[in-house]
Amino acid sequence: MKKIAVILSLLITVALSSAIGAYAATKYSLIVDGKKSNLDIREINGDAYVSAKKFGELLGKEVVVDSKKGTVTVLSPSSKAKAGEYEVDGFIFSDIRVEESISGFYKVTAKVKSTKAIKSALFTLAFYNVADNLVGSAVGSLDNTKKGEVTTVRFITTDDLAGWRKVKPLVDYQG
Repeated sequence: MKKIAVILSLLITVALSSAIGAYAATKYSLIVDGKKSNLDIREINGDAYVSAKKFGELLGKEVVVDSKKGTVTVLSPSSKAKAGEYEVDGFIFSDIRVEESISGFYKVTAKVKSTKAIKSALFTLAFYNVADNLVGSAVGSLDNTKKGEVTTVRFITTDDLAGWRKVKPLVDYQG
């Protein structure tokens, strides 16, 4: 009987130490550029997972999570664009202005710098409110532009842009 008790206690000790060791082995630390982060890391089926939004932000990216569409969009900041500027597909958008006109329509302008020579380009500016809901959009174009040239582009819209807080430029076409 003593022999069985000794064997059982050894088995329990081995089982507990294995379980504790396995738990300790699943504790992860995330280190980015030599700096330890405090992101919550979880293991699922042997893989380590972190929040996509928090991880992207940790890397200096803009991360937009749209639960209605089921998308996570990661946007890379540009080394050429400065604060208040947006770089998309070789164009830098700055000084974006939205003014309500007397007729109730909105006048939208932006300075657009081309980082390469182009024959033509078509742009859309998408405007979002503080809740990241699309308020409206405006379209504009640019023709025969040299590399490095800055042009003030007028955009056309019939949308009510009241309450917009963020803008995301898109390049629809360039040739």
